[in-house]
Amino acid sequence: MFFKKTKLTDNRRRSTDHTRRKSPSYSYYGSRSRTEDFLKREKIVPPKVKIEGQPTLLGRFLVILGLIIGLVLVADIIWLSASPKVIVEGSGASNTANLNSYEQGTKKILSNSLTSRTKVSIDLNKIEKSILNEFPELSDATIVLPVFGHTPTIYLQIAQPILVLRSHYLDYLLDSSGKIVEITPASQPSSLPLVINQANLTYQDNQQALSNSDTYFIQYVNQQLNLENIHVLSYVLVVNTREVDANIQGTHYYVKFNLENAPQQQVGTYLATRQYLIKSNITPAQYIDARVPGRSYFK
Repeated sequence: MFFKKTKLTDNRRRSTDHTRRKSPSYSYYGSRSRTEDFLKREKIVPPKVKIEGQPTLLGRFLVILGLIIGLVLVADIIWLSASPKVIVEGSGASNTANLNSYEQGTKKILSNSLTSRTKVSIDLNKIEKSILNEFPELSDATIVLPVFGHTPTIYLQIAQPILVLRSHYLDYLLDSSGKIVEITPASQPSSLPLVINQANLTYQDNQQALSNSDTYFIQYVNQQLNLENIHVLSYVLVVNTREVDANIQGTHYYVKFNLENAPQQQVGTYLATRQYLIKSNITPAQYIDARVPGRSYFK
């Protein structure tokens, strides 16, 4: 039996096409928007991952505690006490009153300076100069800091007299800088070289009686003549001049020196002249003048 095949109408095709157009299909943009909406609704928190070696609360506490202990130890090492140990050397070192005075004075100087309270900030030169200014009778002051302790040690050197300056019925004992360290009545026996000031000036304790260069000049001449077994009874500072006369023991003459010129050359001139006069059997009646470089005169 045969049937006739009927043709599909246009309406049926359109219906089929319309149905096919409305079938669901995948869209990238549509999927992305739905993913974003999902993430907004439910926030995903990533799990915490423990990193190896990360310090714990106890570890941090131990680190801070170690730093505090370290700072305390450093502060303990560099801290200095304001009460130093004082050691006095020279004449008068055994005087208890002097020692107490030095201890109180140095303690006051250290206490007045905040930078003097640690080993790293203390200015040793400044402190030593302050001590010498406070005690003019000292010739030197040295501060020694401890390595592990807190108490500094201060060595004080009392100036030693090397000359006796006689002026206006008093004897002034001078140190190597020409400063007076002691005053005594005149005519007291002494093994120190005697210098007579014709100007008869009066001085005060710790005053600069002679300049440093003049003191060195007289001391040098005296030492060199002693080496030649020539002893000087006294040195006379001639008033209003720079002349100093040395009265030689066992002779009737004196030697003229000039404080402005080098003592080495003048001593050499005198010794050469003296040797010449001895060989020539000549004895000066009044003086030998060694003040002019390269020349000598006698009378």
